Amino acid sequence: MNESNESDSRWGHQSGTPAERTARERNAILSRWPIVLAWAAAGLACGCFYAVFGTPQFRSDAIVQLEEKLSKGANEFDELTGGTAMETPADAEIEIMRSRTLLGSVVKQLSLDVEAAPRWFPVFGSALARRWKSRDLAPPVLGLSRFAWGGERISLRALTVPLQYESAELRLVAEGDGRYVLYTRDGVQLLKGQVGKRARGAGFEVSVDELYARPGTQFVVRKLAVDDAVEEIKSRLIAREKGRKTGIIRLELTGRDPVRVTKTLDALAVAYVRQNEERRSEVARRTLEFVDSQLPEIKGRLEGAEQALNKYRSRYGSVDVSLEARAAIDRAVDLEKAKTELQLHEAEVHERFTDDSPSAATVREKRRQLVGEQENIERRMKVLPDQDLHSVRLTRDVSVANELYVLLLGKAQELRISKSGAIGNVRVVDHALEPRKKYAPSTLLSALVGLIAGSALGVGVARRARPARPGERDHDAIERAVGAPVFTAIPYSEVQSVARRRQRKAKAVARPLAAIHPQDAAVEGVRSLRTGLYLGFEQQADRIISIGGPCSDVGKSFIAANLACVFADAGEKVLLIDGDLRKGTLHEHFGVEASPGLTEILQGQGELVAAVRYGAAQGVDLLPSGEPVVNSSELLMGPTFAELLAVAARHYGMVIIDTPPILAVTDAALIARHASATVLVFRDGHHSRAEIAMTAKRYRQTGAAIAGCVLNLVGDQAERYGPTRLHLYRSEEERKAL
Repeated sequence: MNESNESDSRWGHQSGTPAERTARERNAILSRWPIVLAWAAAGLACGCFYAVFGTPQFRSDAIVQLEEKLSKGANEFDELTGGTAMETPADAEIEIMRSRTLLGSVVKQLSLDVEAAPRWFPVFGSALARRWKSRDLAPPVLGLSRFAWGGERISLRALTVPLQYESAELRLVAEGDGRYVLYTRDGVQLLKGQVGKRARGAGFEVSVDELYARPGTQFVVRKLAVDDAVEEIKSRLIAREKGRKTGIIRLELTGRDPVRVTKTLDALAVAYVRQNEERRSEVARRTLEFVDSQLPEIKGRLEGAEQALNKYRSRYGSVDVSLEARAAIDRAVDLEKAKTELQLHEAEVHERFTDDSPSAATVREKRRQLVGEQENIERRMKVLPDQDLHSVRLTRDVSVANELYVLLLGKAQELRISKSGAIGNVRVVDHALEPRKKYAPSTLLSALVGLIAGSALGVGVARRARPARPGERDHDAIERAVGAPVFTAIPYSEVQSVARRRQRKAKAVARPLAAIHPQDAAVEGVRSLRTGLYLGFEQQADRIISIGGPCSDVGKSFIAANLACVFADAGEKVLLIDGDLRKGTLHEHFGVEASPGLTEILQGQGELVAAVRYGAAQGVDLLPSGEPVVNSSELLMGPTFAELLAVAARHYGMVIIDTPPILAVTDAALIARHASATVLVFRDGHHSRAEIAMTAKRYRQTGAAIAGCVLNLVGDQAERYGPTRLHLYRSEEERKAL
């Protein structure tokens, strides 16, 4: 079966266009508005319940600034590297703040891997405890002293458990006078302890700083693995940059304990600043180690160069150096100094960046340039005379070694100062403050979410729900089950419903719909039934019609009353008989009394002429049911009823009998065997195929002639909200009446 057929089967409709199926589905949902309303109310109640009894969440925030400050030593190398030292992006700093290393240090510092809380009564116990404002202990409800009801406090300094008990729930029970006992969740005793003293036993170690509770009150304690505690904090931590490239990072942390949230966030901010300073101090330390390792070598080179120059001068005397040679010496000194500075900067770059980073590539390019320029100067110096060349080289070596030695001494002193008082490029702008109001759950938001969720679930349930009595609506299937044609489908009449309500309210005389609104679509359906019956009555001498159905509330009386009226409109003289001797209601459609009626005639207490209400409607005489009786079957089986029908058939062109439901009592079968034709009335979509077949079978067992059937109240509830309201078929007066 394809998807559309499945949908049609679900809603009990025949197949149609997608728009029609959508409209039917929408109308079916609207018809089940109590389901949607009930689910929406349940969702709203759940939202309000959560807002009142849900565990409150508190949020605190802190502001950290990344200052736009050059890295240590960047000024000296600005010209060499072609710009300032690269600052760490805010996204990278955020990841550092959320790293396991940093959060792990906070967890260990504040013992966040240890959890301890009173054991509250399930569902609403914690809410009651939060509403207890006194410093004294709240009295236990219903004597349940093992639960905490308000005012209980506990503080654990340390908790050590075996590996298999990490993250496991333990129970700490107060004993009074600061004593306590630690149990597993299953009730196995682990150790006994005293507040302020460290207790050990069975591989467990507990140190309780504070315990305020009545004897017997239980507390839930848990030792988490550090990694689990870190992940739990990460799930509640939000770190984001305010704006774009502002360097301002906002940290937000949510939790149940406002004090713990504030301390955790503050410790995280302080730990991040400290780590930033330590990172910079570490860079200075490593650079200082490099400088200290180079100083002895440079000092040895300086002493060797000075000795060589003094030896040369003692042998050859002083040599006047030309201006060009002096310029070459000065430039060589500058290049060697720049090369040494570049080596120091390269050490810093390797500490902060990888070899593939842009800064490392810039350093390598600058070194290549320096080496090339040194080689160029060396070639220029080779054109000097040998004696001058040797003197220039010795002088250059002394100058270079001296400059480098002085540079490294100054750099070493600078790095020692930097290492001892390193200042990072981050600072805490706003420290965390303890929140005074809860962040969640919000009463308004919880109620709104509950209402929306409940409504959505209600719509889903309404879409999937089948009718209380899943009914057949396929005309072909009904005809096969009955073994007779479906004469017509009579739509639900809002005009009839409004008219009946007005008649009851004003206590006015009731009249059938065909008499007050003959153009109503329901009356047109009854006329279609009349046409079908006329065609079958062409060869019939007696025209006695029995109107039956499987159960009550299918509209048999409505069909009988209006069928009598439309037959009368066609010129027939009609007698309408209410054959339901137990609960007859046909007299209500004409505003007459029920007694005397058929019951009195069958009991021999009245005559037909006296019991008939002549002119109940134009061309229609009515024989009501009379006083209700319990032995109706016996009365209908007697000869009086058959004689009554014979008399009626001789004096009226059409006799219509409204009968009780066939599946409830046998009266309908007793009446139908005297009728020329029986019309079965089914309420659209309210009967299963088995029920329809059983109804037809009951009638045929008594020899009743089933002429056909009618589907009544088509569009009732499920479709009267949609396009099938049949307004196009109603007159202006009818629409105004609605």
